Amino acid sequence: MVPLRSVQLPHLDTHVAVSVPYKAAREDGLPLDETLSHLRDFEDHLTNRLGDSGRLLAHETAAGHRILHYYVDGTTPAAAQVEAAIAGWPDGRVTVNVSTDAGWEGVRHLS
Repeated sequence: MVPLRSVQLPHLDTHVAVSVPYKAAREDGLPLDETLSHLRDFEDHLTNRLGDSGRLLAHETAAGHRILHYYVDGTTPAAAQVEAAIAGWPDGRVTVNVSTDAGWEGVRHLS
């Protein structure tokens, strides 16, 4: 989503950063095509779980990890829904970091 401006969706006040490891990478650290396809499927799975309670604003991919930057409505159980949906990833432990962030500081470096 460009530009990344919190005023566009002020109810999305909670940053949910999902770090997804992957093993099959090119020499530059980016995922192989098949791995990228699996990462996109996992991203779709998480996004579908959120419904209208949140939105994927950005993702970063490098050095064997993809970070998915979701912003959710902190008055809903959306963050917990993401945390419950991460099980089953075959390439390692997926981690979730949830923080209040009404100003979208967590993605400012991507603007």
